[in-house]
Amino acid sequence: WIIGPAFLGIVAGVVIAFLWPDTFRAEGQMRVVPPRVPQRLVASNMSEEMSQRVNAIYQGIVSRMNLINLIQNHNLYPDQRKRLPMDDVVDAMRKDIVISPLKNMATGATGRSNIFAFSVSYAYSDRRLATKVCSDLISKFLDESVTSRSTQSQETTMFFDQETKAAKQVLDELDSKIAVFKASNSGVLPDEANAL
Repeated sequence: WIIGPAFLGIVAGVVIAFLWPDTFRAEGQMRVVPPRVPQRLVASNMSEEMSQRVNAIYQGIVSRMNLINLIQNHNLYPDQRKRLPMDDVVDAMRKDIVISPLKNMATGATGRSNIFAFSVSYAYSDRRLATKVCSDLISKFLDESVTSRSTQSQETTMFFDQETKAAKQVLDELDSKIAVFKASNSGVLPDEANAL
């Protein structure tokens, strides 16, 4: 009674292992370094943590349209596309994409992390397609990150321009007030009294 079920379990396990489709997981790691604008110049407007930024980028990348483009460009899930609606195929692809954070790599003077690393992986039955799709996902992460950094850089430049213009306007107003004061108090000012 003991050997029979054990043997049957082993045979069933071997048959299932041979019939189960192969799945290959392609994985890439990315490192995100926050912008280096000194805190004394500009208070950081990045109230969200790096993991939240990565999650926001991830939500944009796994949007329905992006995944449909990847599915059609690489001809992914051909059997499922024949028998299932596209939304179900997109959901299946979302489940095959995994974003997992790695440990924080460095800490700054404040004790907070300066560098955040995470891995992007994609599982599929064809090893080459898994690698290509994972590479495309990482490229999309990089593109989104560059776009985000570019936007932040433009906002920082606009902030400095506005602050410079406001400071120049204050200085011009002070110069005009000083000129009016000097004109109305001509001859009474201390530097003119020494000259006499």
